Amino acid sequence: MSNYFKSLDRKIRIILISVLAVLVTALMGVVIFSQTNKDESVKIVNHNVSGEEITTEPSSENTTQSVKTSKTTKHTEDKSKDDGQKVTVTNKNSISKTSGTNTDVKQEQAALTNKNTSKTTQITEKTSTYQNADKTEPDKITKKFEVGYNLRKNMLTNADESEKAALYAILDGIENRSEKINISDGIIRKNDTDKLSDIFLLVKASLAATDTLDTTYTYYGGYYVTALELKYKLTEKEISAQRSQLKSKINRIMAGIDSGMSDFDKVVYFHDQIVSYCKYTSEGDNINSAYGCLVEGKASCEGYAKAFLTLCDAAKLDCVIVTGNATYKDITVPHMWNKVKISGRWYNVDVCWDDPSTDGSGIILYDYLNVTDDVISKAHTPSVNRFYSYPKAVSESENYFVKNSYIINDQSDFEETVRLAAEKAIYDNSRFISVKYSDSDTYEYVSELLDDNSEDKIFEILNSAYSDLGVPFNISSVSRVENSELLTMTFILNS
Repeated sequence: MSNYFKSLDRKIRIILISVLAVLVTALMGVVIFSQTNKDESVKIVNHNVSGEEITTEPSSENTTQSVKTSKTTKHTEDKSKDDGQKVTVTNKNSISKTSGTNTDVKQEQAALTNKNTSKTTQITEKTSTYQNADKTEPDKITKKFEVGYNLRKNMLTNADESEKAALYAILDGIENRSEKINISDGIIRKNDTDKLSDIFLLVKASLAATDTLDTTYTYYGGYYVTALELKYKLTEKEISAQRSQLKSKINRIMAGIDSGMSDFDKVVYFHDQIVSYCKYTSEGDNINSAYGCLVEGKASCEGYAKAFLTLCDAAKLDCVIVTGNATYKDITVPHMWNKVKISGRWYNVDVCWDDPSTDGSGIILYDYLNVTDDVISKAHTPSVNRFYSYPKAVSESENYFVKNSYIINDQSDFEETVRLAAEKAIYDNSRFISVKYSDSDTYEYVSELLDDNSEDKIFEILNSAYSDLGVPFNISSVSRVENSELLTMTFILNS
């Protein structure tokens, strides 16, 4: 065979070699083709925190709250909105928001649809043709992304060094507005969509200040993802302007912290600053960012959670973002909240659910301020992220009601506890008095008492508190918000 091949004309030998080379290349192409998912384009729902598409009726944010009013001389407008709308939710961090008061009857709080989060992130997959083809864009990174205190310390606890490097490479690329970003081979398998979703959750959490990215990205690679192609919805000038305004607002808030404040005091302060300024909305270009929440005063649950994280970053308080679902009346929708560390223990904080108003009225609740996992799990279910584990929250010592001794253990505690909370509210120039009941029997007893005696009982307690402090009593009406599941009651003083 060898002699026969040598005896052939040189041109014929070249032709035969070329044909064999083509056949070998074709066979190799078949193997590669089978390992790269046949070059298909894959659409994965993954906007903001990633998740599956859910078509559902919108739910009320605060599960069982009702609003009542005692001795009303001014009629409070009914601000419930959009009850019964359908919404298609495509991520795991949005949920409907409660609203409003009704001074005459106990009513369920209405739902608002977060239309902004119905956007779908389209993730397109391409094979290794781009793997090393981006030679026109220099490898040099001119700017480094400023990684937040809590992302670095608390939100990468399960990530290895290569995974951290991949995340930082993506963030540096975004900081430089690179449309195509190379990441190291061998870190993220292309068919491991859960890991890809989890890393983009971290990307979104890292971009807490501004909502920079568009909802579409493309990934490239063979067996592993080796590059990402991103789109941006904000220009560099817009990002710079938003960062500057947000920094100014954060500085003003931080100026309100004095050296005598404990970590608990700072958490309450941040909570109140957000709730009193921001209102929940389902529409707006920046509602999923700290900028939208703290500067524009409009945010989704994602914006609330990112604002709280951003303030904790500034104060060097340990905090993480928690993503998952919230359930109301057997309807489950995506949601986002926080965990914060106080005096060595972790607690859940849902600032969004402590803001029941959508009209900017600034009603502040404390139902979900520093609660345990058992309490938050009544309506919240966290999702798993492989890059960090949510710390357990089992202590009640820094819970808002426990810390302030606003727990009503039996019927005889009611008047004294409300008086204590009222005096603190008067001292702080606050309109809100919040208490919690240790058991449902006491809660129901007081609720019925106030219904039957609404013209006198609460005003009798308040008048006494004002008199003890030597402050003129000028309250014209008192509304109350009840949460029968968490056994809380908040009185709203209207002058």
